[in-house]
Amino acid sequence: MSTTTEKVSVIARLTAKDGQRDALLGAFQDFLPAVEAEEGTEIYTLLADEADANVLWVFELYTDRAALEAHSGSAAFLEFLGAAGPFIGDAPGMYTAIPAIAKGLAL
Repeated sequence: MSTTTEKVSVIARLTAKDGQRDALLGAFQDFLPAVEAEEGTEIYTLLADEADANVLWVFELYTDRAALEAHSGSAAFLEFLGAAGPFIGDAPGMYTAIPAIAKGLAL
């Protein structure tokens, strides 16, 4: 059962246009200082898929749903979308989840 005080995570699959994964990573790198300044963002990790050279996975963990909404509604996020858009090939797959069990992380 979800409440507003539970941590919430996002797992996203982003497919870059052929050969544009590094450019997409660069857009994320430029966005990272804004993410680091977000008090409610606990983890923000980009993962390069080993099987597909065009795919990135993003794992995000927020203190609560309000922190996720602050992140996704920020001016910096909208600016990031504009910068990353030219490098994205397919529609992103975005999934939200409530962490249930974790190692190295207080829930």
